[in-house]
Amino acid sequence: MKTIKLKLIQIGLASISTVGFLHAQMEPHELEDLVTTATRNEKPITSLSVPASVISSGEIEAQLSLSDDPITLLESMVPSFAPSRQKLTGWGESFRGRSPLYMVDGIPQSNPLRPGSRDGHTIDLAAVERVEVIYGSSAIQGMGATGGIINYITKKPSEIGTIQSTSLQFTTSDSLDSETHGYKANYFVSTRLENADYTASITYQDRGMTRDGNGDSIGFDGSQGDTQGASSYNVLLKGGFDFKGEQRLQAQVNLFQLDGLNDWGKVNGDVANGVTTKAVRVDPLGDPLVNDVKSFNVVYTNGDFLGGSLTAQLFRQQFAARYGAGTYFNDPLLGNEYDQTQNESEKNGARITFVKDFVESDASIVTGIDLIDDTTQQVLLTTGRKWVPETSYEALSPYFQVEKGFGDLTLNAGLRGEFATLTVDDYTTISRADVIGVDVGGGTPSSDEILFNIGGTYDINESFNLYGGFTQGYGMADVGRILRGIYTPGIDIDSFFDLEPVVTDNFELGMRYRDEVQAFTFTVYQSESDLGSRLEADSEGVWRVKRERTEIHGFEATYDRNFEDNWKVGGIASYTYGESDTDQDGKVDTELSGINIAPPKLVSYVSKDWESGYNARLQARTLFDRDTVNEDFQGYTLLDLSLSLKTENGSLRLGIENLLDKQYITYYSQNNPYDDRYYAGRGRTLTLGYTHNF
Repeated sequence: MKTIKLKLIQIGLASISTVGFLHAQMEPHELEDLVTTATRNEKPITSLSVPASVISSGEIEAQLSLSDDPITLLESMVPSFAPSRQKLTGWGESFRGRSPLYMVDGIPQSNPLRPGSRDGHTIDLAAVERVEVIYGSSAIQGMGATGGIINYITKKPSEIGTIQSTSLQFTTSDSLDSETHGYKANYFVSTRLENADYTASITYQDRGMTRDGNGDSIGFDGSQGDTQGASSYNVLLKGGFDFKGEQRLQAQVNLFQLDGLNDWGKVNGDVANGVTTKAVRVDPLGDPLVNDVKSFNVVYTNGDFLGGSLTAQLFRQQFAARYGAGTYFNDPLLGNEYDQTQNESEKNGARITFVKDFVESDASIVTGIDLIDDTTQQVLLTTGRKWVPETSYEALSPYFQVEKGFGDLTLNAGLRGEFATLTVDDYTTISRADVIGVDVGGGTPSSDEILFNIGGTYDINESFNLYGGFTQGYGMADVGRILRGIYTPGIDIDSFFDLEPVVTDNFELGMRYRDEVQAFTFTVYQSESDLGSRLEADSEGVWRVKRERTEIHGFEATYDRNFEDNWKVGGIASYTYGESDTDQDGKVDTELSGINIAPPKLVSYVSKDWESGYNARLQARTLFDRDTVNEDFQGYTLLDLSLSLKTENGSLRLGIENLLDKQYITYYSQNNPYDDRYYAGRGRTLTLGYTHNF
């Protein structure tokens, strides 16, 4: 650990020296201010007592020219976000060592009752205008944000009139092998009238297979899910109408479906001899792997309601995630050859938010109530059995936030209630070849939690402020995984300890500097939970939930600076460390493994814009070594290059991911080294895209 910290300090000093040299050589250009709505009301990031960031449309476009993987975008732009597995499944893709809450325009995409780790792939980034990120535990958006909030904000009209565009994209490995060819097309149109607007974005994509730095095929994950060879579509339809002054009614639909292949399998690697898992053609077994997500949203806003502003939102989300077929679920009494699981979740909810500013006293309040009804099950498609019984979660959550300014000091505090009931009927766990199912008594365990937050900011001057505070988050500990794993007779759900919710306590202290040309942030944090949720693999590599006290702490830093002649440099850095109480003595004693926590990370970039419309961006992603009792992660650095040319009628883009064709084993596979999932990372990958505006 001392070596890691020393490396980060050395790199930080080198970066500061480089930036200082550039500062002496160039005159700057102005940076834009950032605003977020993920806090339930629109606020500048510089006024928040918690760290936050916004990934802009330009940054999304630059990353999309390198990779379509939304998790790679977050890995590259968010300090404490874990490395992407480069698969459809997201086991191990944590945020500050805990679970992020994914949202699309405020609609929860995560499925905390049975998190099958597919919630990172519910929308195509071609439909996204920006990504708002809130770091750390937060109850402001409801259950699930123990690590932070990732809110995808979809595109909308930006000016009066009609804008249309068509985008085409081609991706391949540097070998130009036809099996690695991928294609993507998008059509976008938006119209804004005096008091009405509409937006439509339609995307279709065919993905090719992938190769590693040695030119070998990368193993296909036919069990948990893979994006290789998959096809997908995304349809976003949005329309709004403004009436009677400051009132607006908006409705939207987002449909996303990703269909994977079932005619690819894998040849096991050999961890001991450094041989990676490879992809190979196989006879189809079962149905293709699928992510099928439907989101519906209606929002009413009134900017002049009782002297404040009112937002009322109704939403519905339907989620189905199908996994690979296999013999793991075979029951000798049924005689089935194989079976195949599918997670099914349906959410219905309402959010009401009222914001009122008291200008004369420099104060404001935010209050409201959230309602959620989440029903989840995991079915076995071949035999019709239920691996996870139908489980319902109903919650009523009132909240109240107040903020008051005292000159340069601004304080805020708030309360949120989580009055929730979990309903599970009597059920029988499934029988397999090696185990006989047992009857489990149903129940309706409830929890009444009052979550508290307090924080503040202090403005040293117009550019520099300090912030910090205490926040709490609320989540569940993979209820479905716990329910399906009960094989001890006589268990009653009403008194089952492992179903207790996860409440996290989060402490922050940080600083921000932002002027017209540069921005810098540094944050230290600690996150604790008396009854946390840790994943641990058994002897067969099957993940089990451990309910233990956990403590996680770390730091994050970001830097961006603009210079004369349209140069820009910057980067992010993070270090995260965590421990759990494995012997249940009330004290943490064992370092968290790589499936639960990210390695130290540094991402840096330099970019240049030319007046002729050309842009070049070189990015370096470094993951540092991380050693624990049972793990030995060997870090690596990847270079990415993106080039673009913008004209009045469109843009041409070329992206080269892993520019130097580095051969490496992914973070997940190094920390969980099994022969059947010892995956290499993507080698040099080329993406060529063209967008035509009309």
